[in-house]
Amino acid sequence: MGSNDLDTKLKKIFAEECSDFLTSLENQMRFLEDNIDDVDMLAPVINEVFRIVHSLKASAATLAYDNMTEFVHAFESVLTEAKDKKLILNKDNLGTMYEAVNVMRDGFSDLINNEKDVGPLSNTKVFKKLKNLVGNEEITPPSKQPSSLVSESSGDTYRYYQFIIRFDVDLLATGTDPLMFFREIEEYGDIVSTTASTQAIPEIDKFDYEKLYISWELVVKTQEMPEEIMNIFMFVKSKSDIRYEDVTGRYLNNGTEKINIDKRLGDILIEKGKVSEEDVKRAASEQKKLGEILVEKKKVSKKDVDEALDAQKEARKLIPTTVRVDIKKLDSLVNLVGELVITESRLRTLSEEIADKKLQRLMHSKCEETSRIINDLQERIMSTRMVPADIVFSQFHRLVRDLSGKMNKNIRLVLTGQETELDKNIIEKINNPLTHLVRNAIDHGIENESERRHNGKNPQALIQLKAYQKEGAVFIEVVDDGKGLDRERIIQKGIEKGLIQKDEIMTDDQIFALIMAPGFSTAKEVTDVSGRGVGLDVVKKAIGELHGQINIKTEKDVGTTFIIRLPLTLAIIEGLLFTVGKQKFVIPLLSVDETIRPKAKSIRTIEGKGEYMDVRGKPNTLIKLFEVFKINDASEKPEESIVLNVTVDHKQYSFLVDDIIGKQQVVLKSLDDNYGNVEGFAGATILGDGSIAPIVEPGELVKLYKKTEILIQRKNINVEAAR
Repeated sequence: MGSNDLDTKLKKIFAEECSDFLTSLENQMRFLEDNIDDVDMLAPVINEVFRIVHSLKASAATLAYDNMTEFVHAFESVLTEAKDKKLILNKDNLGTMYEAVNVMRDGFSDLINNEKDVGPLSNTKVFKKLKNLVGNEEITPPSKQPSSLVSESSGDTYRYYQFIIRFDVDLLATGTDPLMFFREIEEYGDIVSTTASTQAIPEIDKFDYEKLYISWELVVKTQEMPEEIMNIFMFVKSKSDIRYEDVTGRYLNNGTEKINIDKRLGDILIEKGKVSEEDVKRAASEQKKLGEILVEKKKVSKKDVDEALDAQKEARKLIPTTVRVDIKKLDSLVNLVGELVITESRLRTLSEEIADKKLQRLMHSKCEETSRIINDLQERIMSTRMVPADIVFSQFHRLVRDLSGKMNKNIRLVLTGQETELDKNIIEKINNPLTHLVRNAIDHGIENESERRHNGKNPQALIQLKAYQKEGAVFIEVVDDGKGLDRERIIQKGIEKGLIQKDEIMTDDQIFALIMAPGFSTAKEVTDVSGRGVGLDVVKKAIGELHGQINIKTEKDVGTTFIIRLPLTLAIIEGLLFTVGKQKFVIPLLSVDETIRPKAKSIRTIEGKGEYMDVRGKPNTLIKLFEVFKINDASEKPEESIVLNVTVDHKQYSFLVDDIIGKQQVVLKSLDDNYGNVEGFAGATILGDGSIAPIVEPGELVKLYKKTEILIQRKNINVEAAR
């Protein structure tokens, strides 16, 4: 592997590790803030924060990002003072630490995106604040620190850790020297014993000089936390088996080893004096378990064997069961499963054409069996793409903390359902809409403390982020206990902007949906948080692109809830297959409220507004898809057709179609790559007979219908004028 390839690989690992570390850091900082008055809780939390910051410093230093390394080291120095109880943590000091975390979050994001060091940070206000917290002492750059991290003063307490190191066999091919890691370990303590295992070295005819066959066991005497030593292996541990255990109990105060509990069963029994070495050798030559043989020969009791086995189990650690996988590989697997779904559907269609009934039944049986296997495979592969909502939710503690302080509001953020899993692609796209909603709640929804006290409410406001799965979908709620939406002011603004008529009759849902219209804002003044009319329309558009829906519930002086409904995945969707003329279409099943066979008398025409369908006394706008898509061979009589009732922006629409074929899982294929943006559609899918069916996006179809209606009205006006 060339140096450029290695550098690229290291930067990729750096990006993955830093994202995890920063998320953990913010979680620990929040825990530190919540327990700042609990002295007993502070020590372990500070140690964990220190460990994470130290790991981030090591990551930056590995890639020679010196400016970032210097800044993180300054933060680490503050944490050292806190660990040693030389620095008292209070609200002001914690505020400075939060500022440092913000700089690190932004800085590491720049490092990942630009793949080069950030500008100098030593002249920033935050760096100077960190320096002041350590008594204005000169912060020694990491490169100038003493090489040994272990002090030999008589009062120091040491621990012993055994590290089992089995590197990836291809480590040498990356240009990495294994001995480099041992030299780094020596900076953290003394290596008191080293054992190299050569058991994996093959015969000479199978030996590959580029492979690493040797593994090691080291015992390290140190005062440092073992996790810090493990960080040395940060860039190789994903493909290696590297473990450690605390073996301090095996050593006397002077460093002499008492007993090695990680030996084989026979060795343990010999050292305990229970059997002789000769007894073990004879027992090992038989084809039974060693313990059973020794018990049968009455060389040892069953209790002694059980105790030895327990000691052996304690000494063994499980091999890591997780591995990082590039998301592109998972996307490729999902695409292949999608192709399987299409192929299975085509086979099922072909089986219907088999004349031999016996063979047809056999094909049906095999198709059902194949379908079950594909569904199981699909579920398992899709589950590998699922990540917890906490990845997004945890970031909002920082946002709420910063904005509430900036706007002088007392707000507490509560998260529930963080373990709820969503598709990684949805997680990546939902962050921006949620940010808009939370900012909107802080600026518009939450009152200041004096106003809340005046209204008899808790001075500390509450914002909740909830996630849960229900009815085959994922729901996310953004809840605040603020003043609620001002219904009359929204109506007034809607009239001013020409969105509604002055005497128009609207439901509450339709009125509150106006706040998501482009450019709509009820803010009396523009701030850097909101008020420009940009935000909620972006939310609505983003949720629509995810094939989701958003609803609003609000009550005056009680609060507002935004409810977002999302599909579990974007790759494969449950669709309803229908026809208009001879053309087949698919609509997401989540979008359909109900299907109805209309009666002729239920269709009415309102002058100037077009056709409506009476649905249980409520008028739904009737959209004839054959007119919108200009299909000539479709049925034009509503009573001979079927209606799909859908809801778009809290308004009900009835889509007139010829027939419904049924429910079907379909693979969503983008049209943008080949045809560009096609109005009215979210994409397309390949059906079992090989034909292509466009996937209807209800919101976009309504927009397309309104454009079509305007053109039809203009055409009619021109015809009348010509007469």
